Amino acid sequence: MWDDAPDDFRERWYARARPRGTRCVVVATRGRTTARSARDGTTLRTFQSGLPGGSARTSRGRSGECFCILDCVFAEDERARNETGGRGKEAATANARGAYHVLDVMAWNGAAMYDCDAEFRFFWAHTRLTEECDACEAPNAALGRDFAFVPTPWYECDVDGVSRAYAGDIGTEIDGLLFYHKEAAYENGATPLVLAWRDAKTSAFFTRDEGAATVLSRAGVVLPGDPTAAQIITLTKSSDGRFFVTGDDEPMVIAAVDAVPRASEKVAAPATLEPGRSGRFLVGPSGFDVDVETAHVRSADLHYLGPKPPKRRGVDRADALSKILFNARARTAPLGIDALLSAAAADAPMTDHAR
Repeated sequence: MWDDAPDDFRERWYARARPRGTRCVVVATRGRTTARSARDGTTLRTFQSGLPGGSARTSRGRSGECFCILDCVFAEDERARNETGGRGKEAATANARGAYHVLDVMAWNGAAMYDCDAEFRFFWAHTRLTEECDACEAPNAALGRDFAFVPTPWYECDVDGVSRAYAGDIGTEIDGLLFYHKEAAYENGATPLVLAWRDAKTSAFFTRDEGAATVLSRAGVVLPGDPTAAQIITLTKSSDGRFFVTGDDEPMVIAAVDAVPRASEKVAAPATLEPGRSGRFLVGPSGFDVDVETAHVRSADLHYLGPKPPKRRGVDRADALSKILFNARARTAPLGIDALLSAAAADAPMTDHAR
């Protein structure tokens, strides 16, 4: 959500706080539970859970077709994060303590939920998690519960609901808000029916890129002020080698290769990047000239920082256009909570104001 709230914001959308942590897909089946990265599908950990099919105990007496698939955020316990911070990523992952905060459900006890609307899925997930199983109970290895699952509350997009989501009272640190269209089916990847939003209060990462200093240093670029405030984006070179495009399902052209200068003499020319490969770009002070109605990028102030190192596992995708424009807007004229509350109050009945 980079420019404004949807026209039907109040009537047809839900709001919820997004827990800060690792977005993942959790699959429980055949006596074990596996968490995979939502970004690239790599396995994060395998464990026992109270989900149907997620442990030897919860699989007993169930058919082989018993499985659950949940969209979650793993929020690590802050003390555990500090304890493992100096032992490397693998050690931190293996010894992590925390909870899986459930955002959505794709399947439950063998029944696929992808085609159900969000209104039904949210109610179903909350009811099944809290009434049908003990997955939400405290961890107990003896009972096959290595981690707890926590239902994430959702609210109507009226003034009260948006305010409650914004308060972020979900038992862990938050990273912005998520908005879901009530009638949306579950879709993998980016969709205009699920919107993310942040500001400085709800996210430690608002207008900050913790990896920017390293990327700029390797490219030989020195900027005044705090380097984490720089906006660095990832784009892919089109198959014909002429353009740099986004990672959307229908890639959007951001700039012609010939129009993008290199960020420093230390960096090779953009033309040397192979078609299909991704590169990093520094967004200059002029930012983007965008047609608000069509989200078409007329021009972009970009400086090439070099190729992005390929991932060892999984597929590396360029940034989506909405992410690029949101982060650019956040640094110049951010969409604030007042605008969201105004949209939530639009055409509201008097009874709603009085509640």
